[in-house]
Amino acid sequence: MALQSVIRYGLLDEAIGSTDPGVQSAVYELAVRESGSLDDPGPDVRLEPVDSPAADPEHPAVIALHTGEQVAMCGLPDPEARAAALFGLPGTRAGEPFVIPWDGDVWHRPKSFRLRLAEGTAPPAFDKASRVLTVSLPKGAVATVRVCSGIDFDENLMGMASWCREIPEPAAAGLAPRSESETAAWRTDVARMADGAMELAAACRHWMFTPWHELTLVHAVDKPLKTPVLTLHPPMTGRPEKATAQHLAGTIALDEASTGRVDLMAEWTDVTDAGPDGRATQEMTAPVFGLLTARADTKGDPGSQAAVLQNGVLTFSTEAAEQAAEEAAKAESKEVQPLIGKHEFGDTKYRMVRYHPLAGSRFGDCFPADFAEPGASELTVPGTAWEYPVLSSAEPMAPRVLYCVPTLSLDQDRGTPGVIVRRRRGGGIRVYVARPWWSSGDGELLGVVLGRPPGGDPELLRDANVTLMGRDPLHPSAPVVAPTPEMFTNAVGEPRPLVMDPLSGGLPVTVVGFAPQFDGDDKSDRDDKDERNSGNGESEANGRWFFDLDLDTGDACLPFVRLALVRYQPHSIDGAEISPVVLADLVRTLPDRELTVRPGPPLTVSLTGPSWNPTGTSRPQITATLQRRHDVISDPDLGWVTLDGTATTLRSAEAESSDRPTYTGLIEVPPVRRGVPLRLLVMETEGIPPDGPTPPTPAGPVIYCDTVDLPPLGDGPGGDHDNHGDDDRRGGPDRSDDDHDDHDDHGGRGRGGDFRHR
Repeated sequence: MALQSVIRYGLLDEAIGSTDPGVQSAVYELAVRESGSLDDPGPDVRLEPVDSPAADPEHPAVIALHTGEQVAMCGLPDPEARAAALFGLPGTRAGEPFVIPWDGDVWHRPKSFRLRLAEGTAPPAFDKASRVLTVSLPKGAVATVRVCSGIDFDENLMGMASWCREIPEPAAAGLAPRSESETAAWRTDVARMADGAMELAAACRHWMFTPWHELTLVHAVDKPLKTPVLTLHPPMTGRPEKATAQHLAGTIALDEASTGRVDLMAEWTDVTDAGPDGRATQEMTAPVFGLLTARADTKGDPGSQAAVLQNGVLTFSTEAAEQAAEEAAKAESKEVQPLIGKHEFGDTKYRMVRYHPLAGSRFGDCFPADFAEPGASELTVPGTAWEYPVLSSAEPMAPRVLYCVPTLSLDQDRGTPGVIVRRRRGGGIRVYVARPWWSSGDGELLGVVLGRPPGGDPELLRDANVTLMGRDPLHPSAPVVAPTPEMFTNAVGEPRPLVMDPLSGGLPVTVVGFAPQFDGDDKSDRDDKDERNSGNGESEANGRWFFDLDLDTGDACLPFVRLALVRYQPHSIDGAEISPVVLADLVRTLPDRELTVRPGPPLTVSLTGPSWNPTGTSRPQITATLQRRHDVISDPDLGWVTLDGTATTLRSAEAESSDRPTYTGLIEVPPVRRGVPLRLLVMETEGIPPDGPTPPTPAGPVIYCDTVDLPPLGDGPGGDHDNHGDDDRRGGPDRSDDDHDDHDDHGGRGRGGDFRHR
């Protein structure tokens, strides 16, 4: 076509009739240039092969790289083209051409120009000397420019212009003829349309006269220009019962121009009951969904559609995406995948998940392929994580309660010089539970179920599955009230009002929770179990969980407590917070005691705490005894002998009138050798008479037992005290079976672990 245009313009007529070989050769060389191409090899041209699976092996694809400052015209240009006209350049008004003259020495040798992209928003500028057009484009911006020939439009020269001016016949055969006025108006409209076409052609904007190519200018960036910001909202509906997935809804603020893809990533910690330490954690990371921003709706209703991108904010809803996919599947009678998927966990447990957005560059194809390799971060920008609780959707398993024991704690007040004050805090219960724990996920507690006051009748349905507390029938002390949340002083979090068995009418209860602690096997036990289990592949020690409950029972002495226990997951959907109730065996809690020893002589000993009215029942037996260190036995617990004649019974004048009486007594300290360690042993028993002929020693179960180390005393007359000679050194007759402060009556620490220090 280019050669035909040249011939029609008569630009090769010089060779017609000429006998000049030079003229003929020049015209011939001009004519054969029609077959020239920019891909032809030549100076400043480097041909690079293109690795393409679609290429013909016999004719491999190549690309020509022109390395010079100018590119010579290889073909024949349009003889009418005087310049290049560019429409839509950034920084120019809409519809306004930016014209760059070819400025060649001859019509068929136009000068090329280079286009250089620069960052910014400045208007385009052309440097005639270097033939460089500088176009400014902000980061991440894309501009589509139309490039066509700039011509000196001559309507008389253009054959298509005459076609536009032709007036067709006013009426075709078979159509009703127009009136003269209608015909004249119609001819006027046709002429006006032709004038408009000529104006566009003269402005190089009519594709029939100056067809254009579209040039896309890209200021590519390897990463999105803005860090994505995630905000999560509650989904349209809560997590269904026993659901293993979580729907998500929210917004992601991003830079639309530079972001081509958004991924929602999730990180969380899975907690399981495994190993010798009880609590095992595993860090988890998983993608939730990925979305190309081009697939998001730009005109939809945010919140009611799967993904809507407007004004730099992507609003998404996995639930809306799932509903849209279900509707499409019904309409098309085939499975349709949601645009974005919900977060599937595979179980119903609670987790605190850290969701964060990951924005990917829109211009990934402009950078090396290794930028997009798995694990590479050259093309992405992560956003700040948003913590979101995924609630447990199924009730926990019932706890397997092993047993319960009373607990106590001791502390000493050293405020007043010379006065020793030791306090025992009772009222505690330790509950041992078999493994495993965490059936509903992290944060699972042991719950104590409390009913409505007054409570106390296990025969009533209202009280059959709640915690009860009753007074010891043998020792009438202060009245016992129904357990309330305020009694449990070390509960975790706030008390939770719940409804048990809502399907059967519902029983309003209150649940207080307690954190788990692990009681693992010691190393020797663990090694023994490993050796025994080495043949069957088992090497994990068993252990058990325990929960410490501190109760404030007021002035009640030795009350019985029947605990109603559940697994309690505070982070659950409604109705799935607690497991079925397990009733524990009765436990009798120990009372508080305060022991005060004042220096003498004689020593003044007093013991204060909740007790019972001894009228009509046995009186508590409280004795204080002095002991000295054994000369031979070095064991810190067993190496003590009782000093004869020092056992003193403490008495109270207010035992019948006070719920918290004080028992006092005076103890004379016999002479002992200088530097011999002494201690005071104080023991309280219930004083219950024996059923058999042999009275027990001590009389009745032990309620309280403690020892107090006394400061060293001076020498007495004669050195050793009488009756503390060789027999005492061997643990002679002065030694009593009760000399050892055996805390096993309080539970002991041992395997039970129920003796706690504060």
